[in-house]
Amino acid sequence: PEFVAPLLSFRDDKLRGQFPVSARAYLEQSGSLTGTVEIRHEDGDKPVYRAFLRTAAGARFTLAIKTVSMPAHGATVAAPGVTIGSTFIPTGLFSTVSPAPLNRTIGAQKVIVILSKCPGDPQWFSQNTMRDLITNKLNAFLVENSYGKASIIGTVTPWIDLPASVCQPFPFFDNAVAAADPTVDFAQYDAIIAFFPNGGASAYLGPIPVQTNDGLLNMKVVNLGSNTFLTFSPVAILAHEFGHTFGFGHANGMTCQAPLGTVGIDACTPIPNLGDPFDTMGG
Repeated sequence: PEFVAPLLSFRDDKLRGQFPVSARAYLEQSGSLTGTVEIRHEDGDKPVYRAFLRTAAGARFTLAIKTVSMPAHGATVAAPGVTIGSTFIPTGLFSTVSPAPLNRTIGAQKVIVILSKCPGDPQWFSQNTMRDLITNKLNAFLVENSYGKASIIGTVTPWIDLPASVCQPFPFFDNAVAAADPTVDFAQYDAIIAFFPNGGASAYLGPIPVQTNDGLLNMKVVNLGSNTFLTFSPVAILAHEFGHTFGFGHANGMTCQAPLGTVGIDACTPIPNLGDPFDTMGG
């Protein structure tokens, strides 16, 4: 149904009425929607933004909009549009119901790292290796680049085997949180970094609601898939993804017709979405 739903568009109410009740949820539904915006950066071969709208009732819709049209992460907005399954297609402008709350980027960031794997997978690195990456290397980077105004206090779980049922095609963030929930008090942390097998790396541009045994908590979220994390510099990946949680997008590079100094900036074309070799957020 998730693949068929976007194709089902019926404006004729009489024709719609001929569908079984169970199928009508996959038909086009017109109306306005109000919710909180969540924007996720997905880093891989082709980095993309994905936007979602979470309603007050907890329903979550994928926003089918272009990057330039995205409201701010964390803002509560309303817009007319069309809903097909779990996708919302705005047909008019967004209006802001309430602006995004302040994303706390100053002070100590208390981070819990969940090391999750599928049964039979190796432990790709030790708990101490990840602890060193977070509490020493990433913390030193953050302290230096914030001029001492931000730091990280990190805790790393032992390796946790996820249920085999969630390992195909690959596990998601919610599964890692559920697996760690019995032994982790998530209310003690500001951010979650979840490592899992396969997949790339992604992060939200600020806190999102995370359901835990300790309540519904607003937390910064980073996903670390082994495909990306084990291929590139782990410290660079961690710094890049954690930078997203502070609200940073990508740092673009430029392609110029000749070296700068011999041509003006108007002879250069921006490289969209990454490309700046001098910035952590550029690659």
